[in-house]
Amino acid sequence: MIDKDKYIHEVEKQIDEWRRDIYKLRIVTEDVGWKDPDRQMHYYQVIEKLSAKESEVADKLALLKDSNLHDWQVNKDEIDLLRKEVTEAISEARSRVT
Repeated sequence: MIDKDKYIHEVEKQIDEWRRDIYKLRIVTEDVGWKDPDRQMHYYQVIEKLSAKESEVADKLALLKDSNLHDWQVNKDEIDLLRKEVTEAISEARSRVT
């Protein structure tokens, strides 16, 4: 079983990576705006959904930090599902936006 502190550090690192990726997507989206405003709006909607998912993981992580042994495993499982969703969504967004 993975150590709780190690897991928290791993997720925090991934959240930082996602935030950098979302920032990069915003920069690319800004550039698209003058060429295709409709496409830019669509990209912004995708980015906002990504940001919401990333925030959800961060919120769950905050709960996990204060959880007991049983709750920590439940929260970890929820975070793992969300991490997979966010990672897949960022990959998909990268392929669409860039």
